[in-house]
Amino acid sequence: MASRWWTFTVERFEPISHSLMIVLFFSAHLVVFLTCLRPGRSIQWPPTLLIFLGTTIFFYELRLYGELKDYETDIRLNPTRPRARGLLQREDLHGAIALCVPLELLLFAVEGGGALVGAGIAISYSWLMYKEFFMGEIIRPHLTTYAVSHTVVSSF
Repeated sequence: MASRWWTFTVERFEPISHSLMIVLFFSAHLVVFLTCLRPGRSIQWPPTLLIFLGTTIFFYELRLYGELKDYETDIRLNPTRPRARGLLQREDLHGAIALCVPLELLLFAVEGGGALVGAGIAISYSWLMYKEFFMGEIIRPHLTTYAVSHTVVSSF
């Protein structure tokens, strides 16, 4: 099972490119936090690294939701993707999400209530994204609307 998860991760959450993207994303948020929200505050490394880990897990969770959501399309158009070819099952992805969510909340809680609430909002919004806001048939054909609605989660 570990090798299947590693294969999934390498194929769908390529570590180098995703790590670079997450570092840039996290750094931008850290700069905004330190300059606008908490001017004069210095970086506290242990909690900052835990928040970074929580952010990384959150992005991985988004990929897991995407694999679940896009399964029917992948069967038809991308049959070599991990879930479409049977590498992981739906239950495997749900189990991983069930591990990610409490871990994210725990990691964000080290920074206090504000970070915990922000993480909770982001997690809730990501679930709504997974459900395509309960109007997938309406928004899916409108690529710009679909993309923008799925980009909002990064602001949390």
